[in-house]
Parts: sequence; C-alpha cells; structure tokens
Amino acid sequence: MFPSLVPTPGPTFSQRLAAFRESAHDWFDGTPQSIDRRMEKCSTLIATATAAVANDQLDQIPTVTELTADRKALAAMREDLLNGASGREAGQAPSGRRPLKLSSADARRVYLGSRAFYQDNLDARYDLPEIAERARRYAQVECPHLTEAFVASVVESAKNAPPPPRTAAVQPSTGFPDGAMFL
Repeated sequence: MFPSLVPTPGPTFSQRLAAFRESAHDWFDGTPQSIDRRMEKCSTLIATATAAVANDQLDQIPTVTELTADRKALAAMREDLLNGASGREAGQAPSGRRPLKLSSADARRVYLGSRAFYQDNLDARYDLPEIAERARRYAQVECPHLTEAFVASVVESAKNAPPPPRTAAVQPSTGFPDGAMFL
C-alpha cells in the first residue's frame, strides 16, 4: 500500500566492512570533508562491531581494534591537514625547502606509511640520524619515488616525540660499608 514505508534490508555489517576496506586507496580527495566522511563510516562500523562484541561475538575484537586504529590515524590526518602549515610562510616546507608536489594518493601513502614505520621503529625515535637512515632505506625499497617525502615525515614525527624519560643514577648496593670494600 505504502511502498516507501516498507523497510528494505540494507547491506550487512560484513558487506559494509568489505566496502570500507575496498575503498582504502581511493577515498581521499585532499579535503577535510573526505576525511570527515571516512571517519563517519569508520565510527559507524566501530559502533556496530562493538555491539557485536557485547553480544558475545568475540571474533569481532580484531575488527574493533583495526577500526579504532584507523579512526585515530584519520583524526591525526585531519588535524595535520587543517593545522599542519600553521606558522609557516606559504609554499615553504618546515625545512625551508619547497614542498614536493604529491598526488593525494601519494600524500596519503606517505602519511600512513610513515606513521606505521615510526611506530615500528620507536627504539630509534631519539636518534634522528638513525631513524632517518632507516626510513631512507625502507622507502628506497617500498616507494622509491617518495623517499624524500617519506623520510621528512618520519623525521618530523621523531622531532615531535616527547622527550626521553629521565632516569636517576642508582648507586649499586653491595650490602656492606664503603670503607670495608677495599680491605
């Protein structure tokens, strides 16, 4: 009688998740709005997966973890896109050199790849020459045409790392008085 009021089944969670994953390389058009749309889809999938976990579908736990990491990366990407150039002159990279002209797909690849690389190499985050060399070697194999941008992104992440924790010097305890040590 009223066809518009008859509920029609929509795509299942698995179908929406598959579509989200399939669009991983072509959703970004260089605007904050594209990031907002992707974050909205990601948030919806997180809510659905979290509800499934709450209903004892524990096989969705890795999906929640993956989507949460994606959402955090998207939020950081949006923040960088909106505020990354604050305090700089137009057309100037942080180092004072002219920025590379990257396509949106290459920029996304550099951004996400460098963040993952940085997380995998946290042991060298306070040694800028070391992490830069590691990033250079990695990029020359994985994405040779993006090496300079990749290294710059990794080094920028390392420069923004919190300072290393301070440790107090600890005197070794020998269990006997200092004067008795050399008798």
